[in-house]
Amino acid sequence: MNYPADVSEFPSIAHMNRPQKRALILRDQLKFLDTKHLDTFLTGIGDPEPPNYKVVKGRLHPPFSEVRLREGATRLDLGNVLFAEDHCERTSRVHFMIEQGKCEMSESSALPERDDDLNSVPIHVFIARQMISLFVKKYEAIDTRKRSLNELRQVARGALNQQKIQISPGKVI
Repeated sequence: MNYPADVSEFPSIAHMNRPQKRALILRDQLKFLDTKHLDTFLTGIGDPEPPNYKVVKGRLHPPFSEVRLREGATRLDLGNVLFAEDHCERTSRVHFMIEQGKCEMSESSALPERDDDLNSVPIHVFIARQMISLFVKKYEAIDTRKRSLNELRQVARGALNQQKIQISPGKVI
């Protein structure tokens, strides 16, 4: 493949229109799966993780609790989406949501278009539909992170019940 010698010949975000910029930003947000970022969708995470459990006066300290999804972790506000079907154009605000193991798409009244709100710029419905698989992958990554943290907590709590290794002094030769 021949690349131009001058980098300015590459298309850049500066050459994109507002709906293209918004679609690119949404795509990048959905593809970002860094564990610190995934943790922002969870509640109950401590430092360190898993907690250093101890039995104090017969009680587990800190008390055992599971990491949970934050409110809104199962939803994505896609903002305005342009539906162009059967010679009729309409704009609606679209949300993706995970409910009962399925990804659903719902519509509500469109956001009023404002220059300072990129979500009010409509993206085309075919772009929005392509985002569904990215949202599902992001949600799966969040759920996997939650499950792995809870499994680590279970193991750490269970380790308190294991018999400690005992080493006795031996002969010195």
